[in-house]
Amino acid sequence: ISFVEQRKTEIIGIAVDISARGKGIGSYMINRIVNDYGLTSVYAETDNDAVAFYRKNGFSITEFSEIYEIDDRYVVAALEKITKEGYRPINELESTLTSVARRDKKADVIKSQLAAAAPTTMAAYATAMKAEVDTVKFVSVASPSIAGLGYEPIVAGAANGLEMGEISAPVAGNRGVYVMEVVNKNSATRPYDEAAELQRLQQQYTTVANQFVEVLKEKADVENTLVRFF
Repeated sequence: ISFVEQRKTEIIGIAVDISARGKGIGSYMINRIVNDYGLTSVYAETDNDAVAFYRKNGFSITEFSEIYEIDDRYVVAALEKITKEGYRPINELESTLTSVARRDKKADVIKSQLAAAAPTTMAAYATAMKAEVDTVKFVSVASPSIAGLGYEPIVAGAANGLEMGEISAPVAGNRGVYVMEVVNKNSATRPYDEAAELQRLQQQYTTVANQFVEVLKEKADVENTLVRFF
C-alpha cells in the first residue's frame, strides 16, 4: 500500500496464491489495513478481471479510462464522482467528522481521568486504564506504522522525543490513548539532514511528474513540427 495522505491510501498490489483463493484472504487483507490504519478512503488500480472482487469489498467504479503505461506498470483511471468547485458538501463529511469528534472527545475524557488518578509508573497507568503494559520495537518518525497499533504518527513522534526511562504524558492517537516509556533507544548513525531530505522528495516528485507528462504527450497524438536551429 501507499499512503496518499493521512487516513487515505492506495492499494499498489494485492495477491493470493492460486491454491488459497476463494477463502476470503484478499478481503481479510483489505479489512485489516483499513482497521489497523484507521483509513477513511482506499483507492486501487485494477483490471477488468478484479472489478467484481473490489466491488464485493465496497469499492465503487463508475468509469474506466484507456490503459496508460508507466514504466512497467499499466494504469487504468476510474472516475468515481465529480465534486463542484468550493467546499465539499457537509453530508459527504458528516460520517468522517462525527467519527473524529467522538474519538477526540473520548480521548479527552480518558486523559482527564488519568490526570485525576495521577499515576507515576507504567504499572499504575495500566491499572488506571484497565490495560496491560506491552512492548513494541522499531518506532521512528520515518516509519509511523507501529506493529500492533497501526498508523500512529503522533504516537511515534512523541515516543522519539522521550529520553531513556522517561514516561510520557497520555498521548491521543488514531486508535486510542497511549502512555509510553522508552526502554531502549538506538541513535541514527547519520544525523537527519532536512535539506537533503527535501531535495530527495523534490527529485522523487519531479521524476513522477515527468513520467506523467510523457504519458500525456504520447496519448495526445500531437505531432511535433518544430525545428531546432543552432
